Amino acid sequence: MQIKTREILAKIKELRREIDAKLKAAQEKSAVVQKKKRQLAAAELKLRSMRAAAVEIRAGKLSTEKEKELKEYFDYLKAELDDLGVKI
Repeated sequence: MQIKTREILAKIKELRREIDAKLKAAQEKSAVVQKKKRQLAAAELKLRSMRAAAVEIRAGKLSTEKEKELKEYFDYLKAELDDLGVKI
């Protein structure tokens, strides 16, 4: 009887270690996914801003100073996206 309880207890401890290891791995994967999700959201916002700037520039109803500002902003966003690893 004592032997079986020890074996069962050892098996329970082993299973608990396995569960803890799998839980830790799942949490690490979740952290990676959340990080990627934040990066994608940031890239999406930058792309939307670039699109809006491009539409305003193409409209042609801007002063030269405003157009220059928008082009600089567009280039800045493009550089930011390059830093995030997004190819345009």
